[in-house]
Amino acid sequence: MRVGDAWTSGGRTLCRTAPDVKARIVSIEPVQVVGEVRVEAIRVRPAFRQPADEGFEDYDPLVHLFNGPGPGPPNAREPAGYLVPSDCDPGEPLGEILTTMRKTGPGGGYLRGLRVTYRWEDRLHRFVIPWTFALCGTDTEDLCS
Repeated sequence: MRVGDAWTSGGRTLCRTAPDVKARIVSIEPVQVVGEVRVEAIRVRPAFRQPADEGFEDYDPLVHLFNGPGPGPPNAREPAGYLVPSDCDPGEPLGEILTTMRKTGPGGGYLRGLRVTYRWEDRLHRFVIPWTFALCGTDTEDLCS
């Protein structure tokens, strides 16, 4: 990846703990950003896992979980107000988090952890998704091998 390039990593999912839970996102923020990268956007959308019997030729980035160059699919939106769509049973849409980072220097860098704040039953709740997203460079070889 070259300096100035952006990459969007999706596949981090939001699921309700039960069908009757109504969880509405307040915010999603990185816990830690290190190195020569900039988080450009954190967005959400409903998406589906690609069924195992479908090949890459059937992959639709507007429908299936996303991971690729650039800003990501256009059907993603800001997290604030997003209602988590399901408890992630097979065949139901998943709430997908899409994080876009840009490489700002040759060293690369990484994001570690996403802090999700949501409202349920008129109370704020928070949790951290333990996840590392790296844009490889001279300073991140240990994360990229």
